[in-house]
Amino acid sequence: MVDDYGASFPVDAAYDKAIELWCFYEVECETFDRIVCTGGFGHDGGAMPRGIYERGAVTRNARKVLRRIDDMAINEHIDRKTMEKARRVAQSGRFTYGYCQEIVARAERRHPDRFRRKVPQRP
Repeated sequence: MVDDYGASFPVDAAYDKAIELWCFYEVECETFDRIVCTGGFGHDGGAMPRGIYERGAVTRNARKVLRRIDDMAINEHIDRKTMEKARRVAQSGRFTYGYCQEIVARAERRHPDRFRRKVPQRP
């Protein structure tokens, strides 16, 4: 398969799932940032935190989402090497927020419960 930039890469189901997870990370974090941050937008279109309190909130949220996608990767049997390769591609600047939204929406249509939080049931 060849991407929009002419780079070829092997078609791999685990890699595709990893890309979807990193796009989910991007969408979740950027959506939170746009709600919390009051510092305007950066050159890449991302919301910028103003001050240490906003930066702290953004960092805590990013760590929480990262733990969540790590757990989802383990549940879907995606190894760390594949996740790292997908992260480099997804966070290289090639994937915009809008493109990641499309990828996540497509994944949610195929598997509606994939990104939903699992709420533990009380006995």
